[in-house]
Amino acid sequence: MIYLKDVSEWLKTLDVKFDNYYFGFLDKKKEKSLGVYNLKRDNQLIFAIGGLKNTTYNVKKISLLIHYNQASDETEEKANQLFEELLKSRPDMIGGNQIFFIGMLTNEPVDVGRDDNGICEYVIEFEIYYKR
Repeated sequence: MIYLKDVSEWLKTLDVKFDNYYFGFLDKKKEKSLGVYNLKRDNQLIFAIGGLKNTTYNVKKISLLIHYNQASDETEEKANQLFEELLKSRPDMIGGNQIFFIGMLTNEPVDVGRDDNGICEYVIEFEIYYKR
C-alpha cells in the first residue's frame, strides 16, 4: 500500500522544489507549500476475476495543493512546472511499491482561486498504478 507520506517523500526528489511539504493537511498554510491529499472521488475497490488473490495492481489517487504566494503568475508557473515534471516522471518505486505508471486526471493544473489570506492555489490530480 502507498501512503501519503510515501508520495510526499517521492515528490521531494523531483526537480521542482517547495519550501514546505505536507500530507493530509497544510499546517498554518505557509507560503510556497505543497500539500498531498487523498483524492476523495471515485475510489472504487479494484478486484480481478477470481478475487483478491488474482488482483495484481492497485491505484492510489492523489490530489496536490500548490499553495504558493500572492502573485498569480508565479503560482501558475510553479504549478505548471510541477505538472510537467509529473508528466515526464517515471519512478520505479514509491514507498517500497513497484510503480507501473502515473496517470494525470486533468490536462493542466486547476486554478482554485485564493485562500483567506490572498495566497493563490492550484490543484493537480493524478493516479499512481502500482503492484499489489
